[in-house]
Amino acid sequence: MPKPSFSGGRSVNQVALETDVAIAIIGIFSAFADEEGLSAEESEALCEMLCSTSEFEEYSEEELQSLVDSAMEVYEHSGVAGAIELAIASLDSKEDREVAYITAVCVVAVDGEVPSNEEEYINDLQKALKISDSRSSEILDELFGEDEEEE
Repeated sequence: MPKPSFSGGRSVNQVALETDVAIAIIGIFSAFADEEGLSAEESEALCEMLCSTSEFEEYSEEELQSLVDSAMEVYEHSGVAGAIELAIASLDSKEDREVAYITAVCVVAVDGEVPSNEEEYINDLQKALKISDSRSSEILDELFGEDEEEE
């Protein structure tokens, strides 16, 4: 699967996705920012992240699998870039956009490394989700601040 990207000028289909599907799409395809695909470690991080949010905490394994299946259907229909753009366009609230961003960051950073191509993807995603630099810094500090202090 190709690395996710944002065209910026692409016309997005007018059909909106359900919020849970949109967040899952962003999480799933964020694993492809390293151009290697979804590793077992990234898959586990994605499941943990999704299950820890209020949107997904009540989901059974079957419901999570159905969610992944729905995300893959969107991918098959729209490709990676189209699926991500449709997902972003479907996230109306600031809270949902932040959950999607946090999910993506956790998936990308799960291996402890964020090479330049993944960092570029996260920066592009942040802009596409309309998350300010200051809010992004706050989120990253909340996620990783304690780890940095311990080193």
